[in-house]
Amino acid sequence: DLLSPPRGWNVTTTLDLSNNKISRIDSSKFKDQLLLMKLDLSYNEIEMISADALRNMGSLVEIKLGNNKYSCSSTICQFRNWIVSNAEKVRDLENVTCASPPSLAGQRILQMDTSAICRNSTVSHTGFEINTETLIGFLILAGLISVILGFGMLRQRANVGPAAWALYVQSRLA
Repeated sequence: DLLSPPRGWNVTTTLDLSNNKISRIDSSKFKDQLLLMKLDLSYNEIEMISADALRNMGSLVEIKLGNNKYSCSSTICQFRNWIVSNAEKVRDLENVTCASPPSLAGQRILQMDTSAICRNSTVSHTGFEINTETLIGFLILAGLISVILGFGMLRQRANVGPAAWALYVQSRLA
């Protein structure tokens, strides 16, 4: 695993970590690299890169990710989405390929069919996925709770009992 670069105001703009036998890049590894513009992670043994690690590098203009041992399981989905959104920054896209499982070995991550690996209709959310139906259900529930709380606050403002409140609500709805 890659150790975190030095903390604080790091002024590194180019970082070549190629050929270092790095196996994974976690989300916090580059959080202090505020000025990093070029990063080379090629020719390592990387199986997984956290998409959050790459999202934290807003100044990045060029990156090399090829010739690694990416495991194209469900954990690859957010990384693949980052590659799709930042393809112009990845200088060796043709070499960013799956090493496993055997059925996907050699396939370019950018061109892989994610429907077999990533669940359809998902919204990524730091570390886990929420399917669309769950998200919609949550939003409806939150809306209902807001309405109920709103009516409770109105009732409290009106300072009336339950029977009088029921008559008030009926008159407003009519």
